[in-house]
This record gives sequence, C-alpha cells and structure tokens, in this order.
Amino acid sequence: MGLSSKHHYELVVEQIASSETVEEERIECASHSCETLTTSLITNIPDDCLNLIFQGLNTSNDQDSFGLTCRQWLRIQSNNRTSLWFHSPLSSQKILEVSTECFSIILCKLLVRFQYLKALSLSGCPELTDAVASQSKYFGSHIQFLYLENCSKSSDTKLCSVLSWFPRLTTISLKDSCITDKGLEILAESCLSLQNVNLSHCKLISDSGLRFVSENCRELCSLCISYCGNITGIGLHGCSQTLTNLEAEHCNLESEGIKAIVSGGGLEHLNLAGLLRPLPDNGKGFDLGMIGEGFAINLRVLNLQHCLSVVNNRTVAVISKGCPLLWEWNLSGCWMVDLEGWQAIGLNCHNLETLDLARCFQLNDLGLQALREGCSKLEKLYITAHRKVSISALEMFKCKRPNVISCLLSPST
Repeated sequence: MGLSSKHHYELVVEQIASSETVEEERIECASHSCETLTTSLITNIPDDCLNLIFQGLNTSNDQDSFGLTCRQWLRIQSNNRTSLWFHSPLSSQKILEVSTECFSIILCKLLVRFQYLKALSLSGCPELTDAVASQSKYFGSHIQFLYLENCSKSSDTKLCSVLSWFPRLTTISLKDSCITDKGLEILAESCLSLQNVNLSHCKLISDSGLRFVSENCRELCSLCISYCGNITGIGLHGCSQTLTNLEAEHCNLESEGIKAIVSGGGLEHLNLAGLLRPLPDNGKGFDLGMIGEGFAINLRVLNLQHCLSVVNNRTVAVISKGCPLLWEWNLSGCWMVDLEGWQAIGLNCHNLETLDLARCFQLNDLGLQALREGCSKLEKLYITAHRKVSISALEMFKCKRPNVISCLLSPST
C-alpha cells in the first residue's frame, strides 16, 4: 500500500476496533489463538467500511490484491469495478484473439460478476453468441457508457440484442458498425435517456433510423453522423432543444436537411466540414444560409471547412447576421467568398474570437481591413499567404490589432 492508503486503512480499522461489538468479540476470543482472532476480525468488518478501505487504495496493484483476501473482500472489489474495457478506444488493433464462443463465455462471467459497471467497451471484439443473450437477465443494469466501435463483423441482430440489455445508457458509440435503421429503432425505444450518440461511418443507416433517435431520445445533447452517406438530415426535423452538438462531416445533406438540423433551436456546435452540393439538387437549389435564418441563434462554433462551392457571400452574410453569439468560425477552403463576405463578418460578428480563412484566396487588402475594423473580440486569425494580400496590409493589421494572433500559413498547408 502507498503511505496515504495505509494511513486511511489504519484509521478505518481503528474506528472499527473502538466499537462495542468488536470490543466484545475481542474479549470473548481472548482465549483463542491469534489466527482465529485475526480471521474473526476480518470477516466481521462491515461492507461499508471495506468499501472505504478499497476506495482509499491508491495503486492498481493494491486494488487487484484486495480481492485475494477472502470471498467477502472479492465481492467488495467486484462491486467497486465501474468500467470494463475489452478493447482500447484509441487503438484500431484487436486485443482479444479468441473464438466467438470463448469470448461469449468470458463476457457472461464478467458481466454477472461486476454488477455495478458504468462503462463497457466491446469495440473490435468477436461477435457474440446466443448464449450471452440468454444470460442477460443476470447482468447489472447500471451501465451508462457503451462502446461498440469497429464491430463491422457483428450482425445487426446481435447489436440490437446488446442494445436492449442496458436501459440506463446515456452515451453510446456505434462508429463503423453494421447497425441499421431497425437497430436504431430498438436503441431509441430501449434507451430513452441517451445524451451522446456516435453513428459515424455507419453506412447502413438513413434518415428513417435517425428519426427514431430524434423523436424518442428527448435528452439528446451530442450526435455524430459523419461519413453516413445515406443521411440527408431530414430525420432530425423537430429534434429536441437539448441537442447542442452535431458532427456531420462529409454528409450528403439537402436544404431541407439543413433546416431540420437547426429546427430544435439549441445547437451551439455545428460541424459540416466537407459538405458538397448535392447532385442532383431536385431543382430546389441548395441553401446553407438556412443556418442563419432564426433557429441557430445560440450557435457558437461553426465549421464549414472545405465546403467549397456550397459557401458564398450570401451564405456568410445570412449566418453572420443570424448567429450573433458565434465565437469560432472555420471557413477554410471556401474560395467563393470575397470582399462582400468579409465585410459582412466584420460588420456583424461582434463576438467572434477565432476565424480560420486558410486557403481563402479571394481575401484581399480591403477584406483584411474590414476584419481589422470589425470583429472587436477577435483573438486568432488564420490566413494563407498569397498575392492578393500585401505585406503592408498585414503589417497594418498587426499594428492596429496587436492583441490578435495572426497566423500566416503557406499555400501548401
């Protein structure tokens, strides 16, 4: 034990020793051997005191050794286990190289043993057998965080089975899995308290499945649908106002989808990086400016990096007026924005602190002047060096706004 954990242990034992019950047992056992006395004291320590002792241990070695004392101490150790990771979320390689049957047996035993788990990761693990589902009634139902990333080989049926085991889920990651709209329906009906959902790279889901999540999970705060090619965004129509964070990189969103995304009115962080103009566009035109038409008034962070021809002067003007709280805006690679757009930002974005204009080759001296004279709270500005921005204009910007960190990037950055 470490010094502090040992001290904590001694204090708890001292309190126990001072109680009348233990004092009586000590007198009664005075005639017995030391071994009998020690065993009696260990087995009569209350569970709440053992919990305090376990929680006071500072090292994993001490905690791992705790359960070797006796069955009572093993139970205390098991009840204090709050997370179980079969696979590191930071690694793309499998840790477990076992058969499906063997893994299912191991998982069953561990879930039955650890009844108070709050986090469980099965990312990259083998597919589960039906034997696991038959034992699920014995699993603890306290799990709030579930990670099923990189489970592309697990069938949708098996994933649906797993999702129904844990009704208290608040966070789930199904990144790069075979989940379908039917799976999302089961998830939404089983886990009404979901707050954070990661569905990135789930190629089999569509707006139909997304609608189940949006309509049933009214506490949803964060949603990631990046690289989901079948989602247009309309499945989020009428989403809860609690939805504050949406990641939708490289999605095939439509105009009505954009309108649905902001319909809840609570968005604060919106990432649409890599959004391309839908083809075909059904003759309706594509309008990203809907972001600034009244529903996204609370928006603070907006990423439109590499949106290319989707972002133009009108888009920038509407958003700059309709999102007054915006403090971080990434327009990197939006080559269609010119002086009119920069003037709109300088005139309307009074709370903007970070502005990324890398590879915006329509930025010129007058545009830089508009940003210099406006955006009173600007702290960081990223621009790419090119011939339309002169050295004198950059020096003037630094002189007039010395508090702004202006990062000059090379064209290849």
